[in-house]
Formats: sequence, structure tokens, C-alpha cells
Amino acid sequence: MIQFSGDHRSRITGHLELLMFHITNGDSAATGLRSSGVSGEVIVWCDVLHEGPTPTGLSSEKWRGVRARFHCDCGWGTCEGCLNRLQQMDEELERCREHEEVVIWCEHDLYDQLILIRLLDWCSGQDLRGMRLSLLCVGEIQELPRFRGLGELTPGQLASLYGKQEPVTGEQLDFATQSWDAFCSSDPSTIEEFLRKDASALPYLKDALARHLEQFPSTRNGLSRTEQQILEALVDGSKTPVELFLHDNECEERVFMGDATFFLHVQRLSVGEYPMLSTESRRPFIVPSIPVAGPYPREFLEEKLTVTDAGREVLDGRDDHIHLNGIDRWYGGVHLVGKEARWRWNTEEKRLIPQRISSSASFRKFFDIRRRIASASGSSHN
Repeated sequence: MIQFSGDHRSRITGHLELLMFHITNGDSAATGLRSSGVSGEVIVWCDVLHEGPTPTGLSSEKWRGVRARFHCDCGWGTCEGCLNRLQQMDEELERCREHEEVVIWCEHDLYDQLILIRLLDWCSGQDLRGMRLSLLCVGEIQELPRFRGLGELTPGQLASLYGKQEPVTGEQLDFATQSWDAFCSSDPSTIEEFLRKDASALPYLKDALARHLEQFPSTRNGLSRTEQQILEALVDGSKTPVELFLHDNECEERVFMGDATFFLHVQRLSVGEYPMLSTESRRPFIVPSIPVAGPYPREFLEEKLTVTDAGREVLDGRDDHIHLNGIDRWYGGVHLVGKEARWRWNTEEKRLIPQRISSSASFRKFFDIRRRIASASGSSHN
């Protein structure tokens, strides 16, 4: 556990001789670090790698194209704008070779741990001779019992952490490359195989990847853990998008999802042949594009959401979200598409279960028949 130091000036002064380069996980942390008095250039390298495709075997240019299209589809900017942003981050990252020490600042959650192994995998393929690569990974802070991220720290607190970074070892680079390959594999069982290894080289990674696997549709009802938490929050009454987001944060051991990403999970549950949730106003729940400045529109933030009859049946395990509405989603290198899911997560056994599509099809046929019977008798999924 990290404890803030009351006197960080000596550590800052002690590193002034080196030409420093700091890589942070987001704009908030970068802004705080630039205001902290810590010497050196500060850049941001970030991407929600737990969302969207992360295929292997692509050139940097093609990789950025794949990610930019995904960002654009999410409403996070134009394709051109998203591509330019990704290219700018990569170009800034390339400048690390001009510095004597590079410090990667990150946290313990899934979002950050994926960024970390992506960066270390990249570093492992570079000629970094004459440069010191260091890691400052924060998991717990004594003064903050519910530590959520570097972005919530003051410039003074960030300055107090500086100097506690440790040199990145060859073992960590190898471990990061293996874990990144596993995450990007089209066979998610490679992640489970990886989790059985000694993970002491990167101590927060194992829990992060285990949380990633919980996002696969469950064997019980086809919901991911996040989707399950969303619908459970609505059982006791309607909630606004912000109320849902704050509730989901409290359900997480290590918060890894920002509001923009979370709202897209809510939106996915509101569409399909049998929506899992709906708005009280009966208007479509559409996430606005990320605002350039200022908050989301008031009418979006104040919209009340409620669970549907279909959502309740799925929550109770009497129906299956994938069989009802299908799926088209990437989990790292795994693409699940259609009304069958090749891989599902067993929450009781805490492991992935490969599915036999033929058996699943028979199961879906059973539900289709039951819905037609219910419809004929006057029932419906609202």
C-alpha cells in the first residue's frame, strides 16, 4: 500500500538531472502531473481496450484504423478525428527514445492494466538501450480507502508518489507480451491458461483479466456481469443513467469503466427484439456523442430507466438475453456474433464454458416456441 509523503521536493530535485518522460492513462492524471512540479514531458496514451476489437497480426496503421472505426461507431468522434487522435498518441509515444527515463503511471483496474501490457508489449519490440523504463503502478493508497484512480489525486499527491517508481524488468516485459497475446487471441481459454501462471511480475494483472472474463455472457442468462448489475439496480425502481453509473461503481471491486463506456452498455440493453430495459418516457435511449465541452444534455441525464418484463425474465433465469436479442461484440480478440455465443462465463464455477452450438440452437428453439405460446395467450415482452 502506498502512503503519501509530506516532503516530495527532494525526490523531484533528485531526478532533475535526467530527461524525464511520463506516460499517463488519461487527461485528468496528465493535467495533475503537469501541475505537480515533477520534471519532464507528460503525455497521454489511453484506449478502452476492454471494449471493441483488438486483433493480432496488424501493422500499427491498420490497428489504428480498426480502433478508430470502433471509436467512431461508439459516438466518440468522427472516424477521421478518432484516427488522428490515435496517431497523435502513437507519435508522442515514439518520442520516448529521446529521453533518459520513461515512467509509466497506471492503476490496478482492468482499463489501466490492459494499457500497461499493451505499452510494455510495444516497448519489448523497441531498441531502448540507454533509456531507463520505470513503472509506477498504484493499487491502494492509505489515505484513500476507496481509491479509484490517478485522476482523482491532487498535483501535490501525484508529486508525493513520484520517486516510488521501479525499473521495469525483463521478466515483466516477457510477462506483459504473453498476457497481451492471450488477451488478443481468438481463443479466450488462453487467458485462463495464463491466469494459472505465477503473476507476481505484474501483481494486479491477474484480477484485471479475471474481471474481463466476467464480461462474457453468462451460462445462466446471457448477461455480462455489468449487464446483470444494471438490471438488478432497476428491479427496485427506475433510475437515471447517472444513478445507474454510480450504483455500478459501488458494485465493482476496482472501478474500470468510465461513464461514456458504461452508458453504451445501458444503450445495448435498451435495443433488440426484446429490450431488457426501457425509458419511462418511451423515448429511445440513445447516448449522445461525447460532449466537446460541458456536460451531457440535461434531458439525457434526467431520463428515467426501468426494467422490462423480458428483462425480469432474463434476470430470473427463465430466458436468455443472447437467445432473445443476439450479440455482436468483441472481447479482445474474440468476436461473438449471432443468437449463439461460442463462449460463456459460468459465474458459479468462475470459468469459461465452450458452447455446443447445436445444443444451444435446440435451447433457443424451445424459448421461441414458449414465446409464441405466451404471445398467443396475450402476454408480451415490454
